[in-house]
Amino acid sequence: MSISTALLHVLGTALASTVFISFGEVVMHRHLMHRQQLWSWLYRVLPDLRAQFKNHAVMHHGRYYKEFDHEPDPEGKTFNVRILWGDSLRLIITFSPVMVALWFFVSWVSALTFLLMLVGHNLAWGVVHMQMHVPAADSWISRTTYFRFISRHHFMHHRQTGKNYNVVVPLADFVIGRVARRKVSDVREMLRLGYLELRQPGSVGRLGRLRAEKALARAPADELLATL
Repeated sequence: MSISTALLHVLGTALASTVFISFGEVVMHRHLMHRQQLWSWLYRVLPDLRAQFKNHAVMHHGRYYKEFDHEPDPEGKTFNVRILWGDSLRLIITFSPVMVALWFFVSWVSALTFLLMLVGHNLAWGVVHMQMHVPAADSWISRTTYFRFISRHHFMHHRQTGKNYNVVVPLADFVIGRVARRKVSDVREMLRLGYLELRQPGSVGRLGRLRAEKALARAPADELLATL
């Protein structure tokens, strides 16, 4: 295989993988992590399926992160925020037939590219999801336009859990029409989070007061937890 052909396989597979992963995330996020619609015997055979639903829908959405960028309970601060390596391994095993098909019918370069795209997506998912929920003030990622875009998208998923299932590449949500509509309260909160820019300079003072009030309201709970 020539270098140009290999490069073509890499680019083509990377593009196809991006689309595939985006739609795959919607299917798994919607039907496995927010719903329990499979046969009951399957949950008994594969208890991890029920655990995925409990960890995400019940704990991450229901118990923790009532505020998008703040979780006072140290047990919930990183709970279900990153994709664990065990989850990535299960995902690779699940989609191993795709890699085998690519290896035999396209090329080993395409199979390896698909594998790297899966792993890369999971790593990126963990990084951006962590920055959304446990923001680091000095993170360069938070200053990028794309991060603010996907943060707005994921913020609305926490407001409307039946919409906005994509995190890193919100392509499928737009294609299938699962994008949440914002309310005035959503816009106000996204302004506080820094995901939207102010259009009127006179609102800077009000936004500063809103952020100060939020920080002040959090302070007593954070100080109490620090003493435990």
